[in-house]
Amino acid sequence: MMSAAVPLSANVSPWVPLATAAFGLLAGLGAAALTQWRADRREEVRWKREREDRQDQWRREDSLRWLQDRQQAYARLIAALHEWDAVLDSAITERKVDAQFGRRRELDATEWRRMLRVAHEILPLVQFMAPQTVRSRARSAVQDREAFWILYLAGNQSDSAAMDAGWKRVAKRTSLLHEAMRGDLKLEGGEVDVTEQLLAECQPQLDRRWWCPWRARRKRPSAPETNA
Repeated sequence: MMSAAVPLSANVSPWVPLATAAFGLLAGLGAAALTQWRADRREEVRWKREREDRQDQWRREDSLRWLQDRQQAYARLIAALHEWDAVLDSAITERKVDAQFGRRRELDATEWRRMLRVAHEILPLVQFMAPQTVRSRARSAVQDREAFWILYLAGNQSDSAAMDAGWKRVAKRTSLLHEAMRGDLKLEGGEVDVTEQLLAECQPQLDRRWWCPWRARRKRPSAPETNA
């Protein structure tokens, strides 16, 4: 006697298709989540790289602006010292003329006081922006010119040799300032005077009246008086 055939579906648990469907759903969700995570990760990496690139660019731009501002501050001080030296050189010439004629006239200190004021207005900016070596030598450059006027031009010192030696000391210390500025700005040129380099690079700014208001024509020494 043959037993009745049992349908195959009757031996399969109803949970199997449910589990299969659930596994497929989870696999699909997992794949989608993984794909999204990878996309988010790539976007995060790209955004981070772009942010770092922008920050690097901003740092470079800030560094360049700071260098340019420092360069312009140096140029302003050098231009002021250059004009101040023209005033002092004119006064030196007058003192030498006085020495030849055995007299000592009172010098007109108007231009000297103006240049002194201008130098003191520019010096704090250089002191703020410059490294220690430049700060020290810039301060000495201003003080040297003040002392030279008091000792050799406004006072009773009539020794031309001592005056020339003092002026050479001023020039020497000024050259040390130039070297310090050249080193700080990493200027090329070796023997080229930093005055020429800085003034050439900053000439457009220096030509503006607001930028260089102290520029004035060099005064010629007055002609020696002659006795009728």
